[in-house]
Amino acid sequence: MNKHPSVQQENTDLAHLRPAYNDEIDLGELLRKLISEWKVIAIVTLIGAVLSIAYALTLTPIYKVETIVSEPTVAQLGNTTEQNLVGISPRAAFQDTINQTSTAMVQRAAFIASDLNKRLASEDETGDYDPIRAFSRLRNNLKIEKLVYDYNELAEDQVAPLTDIRISLETAYAAEAVDLLNKLIDLADEQALENFSNDVTKSQDEKIKELNLQLSSLTESAIESREAKIQRMVEANELQIAKIQQKMSTLQENAREDRQNRIIQLTEALATADRLNINEPVTWDDLRPNQRTSQITNELGETTKSSPLYFQGTRILSAEIERLQNRKDDRPFIGEYNQLAQQIEDLKNDPEIEALRNREDDTIYIETFDDLKRNIALTQSQPTVFSGAQFSQITLEPTVPAEPIKPNRKLIVVAATVLAGFAGLFIALIRIAIRKEPA
Repeated sequence: MNKHPSVQQENTDLAHLRPAYNDEIDLGELLRKLISEWKVIAIVTLIGAVLSIAYALTLTPIYKVETIVSEPTVAQLGNTTEQNLVGISPRAAFQDTINQTSTAMVQRAAFIASDLNKRLASEDETGDYDPIRAFSRLRNNLKIEKLVYDYNELAEDQVAPLTDIRISLETAYAAEAVDLLNKLIDLADEQALENFSNDVTKSQDEKIKELNLQLSSLTESAIESREAKIQRMVEANELQIAKIQQKMSTLQENAREDRQNRIIQLTEALATADRLNINEPVTWDDLRPNQRTSQITNELGETTKSSPLYFQGTRILSAEIERLQNRKDDRPFIGEYNQLAQQIEDLKNDPEIEALRNREDDTIYIETFDDLKRNIALTQSQPTVFSGAQFSQITLEPTVPAEPIKPNRKLIVVAATVLAGFAGLFIALIRIAIRKEPA
């Protein structure tokens, strides 16, 4: 859209009021002027170079001391593999050592015992040297990292095995750092071995305690079993005795009834004999016809083969009745009474019960007792001290580097010189701008 004619006319009228301005730069002229300021540029650059050299020379060289620790061999594990209380393998042992290497306690102990601590203490001019603070500052420069090699082709979700560890320390005191790294590895290895020994001892104590509890439980069970067996046998014998005693009572009662029946029989026979005037024992022949009692005999019948009881006569029958009536105890006349009484006595004095009561050691009757004792002895013989065992091995010894890693003095001088040169150019441009006359 075209502007309004009045506005266009107004802009044309004001054009003559604008100041003349030339935005073109004459590079040739600028270059000539910069060349004329070469002394300023050279002096500033030279000053910067000198200062950078002086600064670089004052910087303390920092060395990087490093070592590589690897998984131990089975042989290096020593007699730790001779026990079966705590599982051990080269990789597990190495992991324990690396875990100890990473702890502040082990690192601090290694630093305090190292030559580096002594060196720092000797060079401290304040008189207020604190090894704990010194260690805290030093720990930032101590690196422990797992080495992963390029030839380990792993999937994204896999982790490379822990077989090699690099431990490095950046410090100005390379020789003392070597001593620190060696002490750190040794102390970590000793601590890991000590912890393993404590675990084995604890496991040994727990297993022995468990086996002793089993022995105690088996012994108590054996004693309880013996006492229960004694109780069962006593109860069985008491029941048998009660049965025998009941049988003896029955026999006594039968004997008493038989005696009473016999008395009745004899009493009746006595009455008969008295009626027949038979005072003395007689036979059938004594009662033949023409005898005084023949009539009575005929009435009884001559065909009777056995002699009636009253044939014994009143004298004998009376004596027999008196004897039976005066008897106080029928037991001597019971045929098996004494045998039954002996059985009761034998049951009361059962030799097996007596032997069980007198037994002093029940363990000889526990089938697994000897096996448990052997297990206890075997567990007690397990080694718990592992002198000479190693949970790691140094595959790259720490050494003093030939060159420091910093400062890079050449880079500092070059960079400072370049910066000084740019500063010189900047100063030269400022000088040119100040001297420039207005157009």
